[in-house]
Amino acid sequence: MSQPKPSRDEEHAEWRPAPPLLEALQCRLCGDLLKEPITAAECSHSFCYDCVDKCITIGGRANFCPVCNLLLGPNPYEHNKLKYDFTLDSLVRKVFPRPLLDAALEARRLEREEATRQAKVNINKRPGRPGSFRPVPGQQGSGAARAV
Repeated sequence: MSQPKPSRDEEHAEWRPAPPLLEALQCRLCGDLLKEPITAAECSHSFCYDCVDKCITIGGRANFCPVCNLLLGPNPYEHNKLKYDFTLDSLVRKVFPRPLLDAALEARRLEREEATRQAKVNINKRPGRPGSFRPVPGQQGSGAARAV
């Protein structure tokens, strides 16, 4: 006996997996298809970046998963409690393509990652930080620098 083939007509709607799949790829906060999905590592709840970012206070004493109230800590992005979910993002893009929106979201994510990298570099360049370079007074060749 052969397996029924999926169809787009209403008569065979029960064979289409779209509603359960759509539900699985929706943000738990806004209900839309996930945009830049962020997944909580310990409870696996997924959200749009913008939705979950509104719930997070970096440096705050208590950040929690908006769905199950799991403690995420003071900086959940830095400590990998909340991570960009490449697999989920790829799945959303393949099953429900939105070319213009996807391109804009990808550009925005890359800009945000570059800004984060630059901020970390700037923090590490501050005088007195391990690994920073600064001139050593009294050393021959006043322009010489050494690693601290």
